[in-house]
Amino acid sequence: MRTTVSFPLPFSPDRWHRSGGTGRVAPVGWHRSGEKSTTIAIFVLRLMTMNCKKILLGMVFLAATIAGRAQVLANAPKEPLQIKERHDFGNIRKGRPVNYVFSIQNTGAEVLKLENVAASCGCTTPVWSPEPIAPGQSGSITVGYNAAVEGPFEKSITIVYNGGKTKTIYVKGKVEPAIPSVPLNSSVQLLKQSN
Repeated sequence: MRTTVSFPLPFSPDRWHRSGGTGRVAPVGWHRSGEKSTTIAIFVLRLMTMNCKKILLGMVFLAATIAGRAQVLANAPKEPLQIKERHDFGNIRKGRPVNYVFSIQNTGAEVLKLENVAASCGCTTPVWSPEPIAPGQSGSITVGYNAAVEGPFEKSITIVYNGGKTKTIYVKGKVEPAIPSVPLNSSVQLLKQSN
């Protein structure tokens, strides 16, 4: 069984002959006998076959590119310093300092040496050990925030390690007003005003 496809053409195939006395050259496969739909079907199948080859070739090229990039990434040196990049203290009370301990993992093949850990503001204090961290081992950096000023905050802490490489971590939160330890006594205020 043949599959036929018909769609409008800009000319009538009845005007063309494969051979004959009109003096015009007919496209291959065109006959007056009504074979135009078969010829179109063959043309469409050839076109589809060409496109399938192009698609298949494109897919092979894409797969080779992905495999090449994966190999490059697999051979790239790993970042030795692995650490959570952000911590949110949430809501804290004014005058109540808070601390958070960032855990450090050395995922590299060489020793990890922290050279400096510096905060962006004096209200944030990092504490760390200068002792080297062996491959596969872990260490920590404790970051404190003094909560002296009300309002939202976000502070950065820059870690300098292994000959000048840097990584930045962040702490954030919101400082709310302090809760008075003793309720205010309006009588005391009146006594102070009268004296």
